[in-house]
Amino acid sequence: SGVIVALGGVGFLAAIYLGLVFPMRYGMTDDALVVRHGLVRQRIALRDIIEVRPTNSPLSSPALSLDRLHIRFGEGFTKGVMISPAEKEAFMAELAERASVAIGASGWLMRIAS
Repeated sequence: SGVIVALGGVGFLAAIYLGLVFPMRYGMTDDALVVRHGLVRQRIALRDIIEVRPTNSPLSSPALSLDRLHIRFGEGFTKGVMISPAEKEAFMAELAERASVAIGASGWLMRIAS
């Protein structure tokens, strides 16, 4: 009976993890970046994106790889998200075009004040 309880606990934790992580998708609409991980869906208005830069941060995020992009869309810790699109350069080029942000010499995307 102890084995059954242990397996039930492991199964429960696995279900929670899978529900928070899978499916993991990133996409763009005409006016927003949509980040979906598990049951959570986050819409980030393209006009709010301030900066996009490469990172290898191990902080928790909807990214299964450490080869990530950090997208900042405001001030403060909660106004950023890290993602790991498969085609990072193509994703950044499309995001730069749709969000009207400039690609800097460092390869970062930055909003230029108008």
